Amino acid sequence: YWFCVKVLNWNDISNGIIDPNNLRYISKEQHQSLKKGHLKEDDILISTRANIGDIALISKQFEDANINAQLVFVRTTNPKIYSKFLYIMFSSKEYKKIFENFSSGSAQAQLPMHALKRIDILWPENKIIEKFSYSINPVFEKIQSNNFQIQTLSKTRDALLPKLMSGEI
Repeated sequence: YWFCVKVLNWNDISNGIIDPNNLRYISKEQHQSLKKGHLKEDDILISTRANIGDIALISKQFEDANINAQLVFVRTTNPKIYSKFLYIMFSSKEYKKIFENFSSGSAQAQLPMHALKRIDILWPENKIIEKFSYSINPVFEKIQSNNFQIQTLSKTRDALLPKLMSGEI
């Protein structure tokens, strides 16, 4: 048995969360050789190709996973306070449009890093963000808990359904 590390791709993002069903994996040695793209909890993923501007917030389940070249991540100086604010802001229709406007390419659109760095971020006073964070963190914890329960129940359903159909149960 060898240790393997998750690798996230743009198509693993679905409705603001990461779908764990079709993940790819690399060996621990490959993971250690990669200098960039090691995720931490509360990092924000942004798709830079295909579905430009799709985003997801990294939960503990995907900590230390890697990302491929179709994704970038944003890590704030204080993730527990600022990440959820940025995640909600980047999830807005306005920022989705901004991401699309900064994209380029004729065969396949992409959002280059130099363009991403030029996007203005509206930033309120720290007191406002701290109050926002205090009230929104429990909501995100509940969302993550619900997503984990959904994954567990889906696995149980997928294991039981064939047995039910074959008459074993």
